[in-house]
Amino acid sequence: MNVKRLFTAFATMLFISQLCIAQEQDQKTIRMPSGDVYFGAHDMNNRPSGYGTMKYANGNYYEGDWKKGHCHGEGKLTYTTGGRYEGHFENGKIVGHGTFYYPNGDVMEGDFTDGDAKTGNVAWTFVNGNKYEGEIVDGDFEGQGTHHWKNGAVYSGQWKGGKMNGQGTYVFPNGAKYEGAWVNGKYEGEGIYTDKDGVAVHAMYKAGSKVKDLDE
Repeated sequence: MNVKRLFTAFATMLFISQLCIAQEQDQKTIRMPSGDVYFGAHDMNNRPSGYGTMKYANGNYYEGDWKKGHCHGEGKLTYTTGGRYEGHFENGKIVGHGTFYYPNGDVMEGDFTDGDAKTGNVAWTFVNGNKYEGEIVDGDFEGQGTHHWKNGAVYSGQWKGGKMNGQGTYVFPNGAKYEGAWVNGKYEGEGIYTDKDGVAVHAMYKAGSKVKDLDE
């Protein structure tokens, strides 16, 4: 009797599983109250599940994996304003590894904790030849990162609000460098400036200007 019940339960689960798979393989058009239009596989609750496309009312277009009504897995989101994102999604949000292609030609590849807010750890190549590698928050350089300018200058250190803030090292195109404290993109606090010939000056700075030598 127990074996019979076990077999019946297994058969029922198998049937439900096959039904779900069949429905997810079934392609259909679903029109959302928001005006979004979906075409693709769906689950038993008529939610996008599996592979499909969504044309959003705002003009954006998504194609890729879905789960329980949300973008989930690998996909491509094309924006009506231009540009696109290709990569991983979780529960409708850009989370994980992916690449943003901007309309102006900039490319940002990275691992995002919240790609919708442009937050994560990235390699950002700008069409003007500059490049940034490091952390971003809300689309700004923030945290630890390195910026390479096309003229050969390099800054490696801390950032906040898109500007050099905290401790960092800036190497000039001619080989001179500054190591020390920064506030809003300028030398501020204690630092060491070493010219291209290797002569170093240890000083205090304010708003980018030396205010006191510390080696006297």
